[in-house]
Amino acid sequence: MNKWITTIMMAFVIMGSLQAQDEDISFSRAEKIESFRVAFFTQKLNLTTKEAEKFWPVYNAFLDEQESLRKTRRALQLQAQSAVMGDDNSQLEKLSDDFIHLKGKEAEIAEKYHTQFKTVLPIRKVLLLYKTETEFKKEILEEIRRRQMEKKIQEGRPGIRQK
Repeated sequence: MNKWITTIMMAFVIMGSLQAQDEDISFSRAEKIESFRVAFFTQKLNLTTKEAEKFWPVYNAFLDEQESLRKTRRALQLQAQSAVMGDDNSQLEKLSDDFIHLKGKEAEIAEKYHTQFKTVLPIRKVLLLYKTETEFKKEILEEIRRRQMEKKIQEGRPGIRQK
């Protein structure tokens, strides 16, 4: 119970730091999000210390591989934008094949890490992990939208109704 309360308190502190208006130079936005992720996942998955020690290195490696694929996808998208305007069908075919290959790589990574997650967490927590990932993304998106709305209101942009 004490660990649960500590985790929730830590999440509130991190959320408070995410909501701070002035940026702390020594603590970047990415670091704030990562700190929030750790607190959020630890609390939602109810990770024990032992589980956390095993889980975080595996999960971080998973995120690194996903980020690598995202960078590759972005590069392909830029190439595709240029190629679509041209007449080189062989280049278009290669790019479309590359996109499909990338989707296969995403599935391979998901399978690989699913197997690893099952070795470091009980199966209930593995399933809860997938739900927690969705909830985390939703929380981050809601925070971004809230900040954008606040910024628009502060700037007094037309078309924004103030309540």
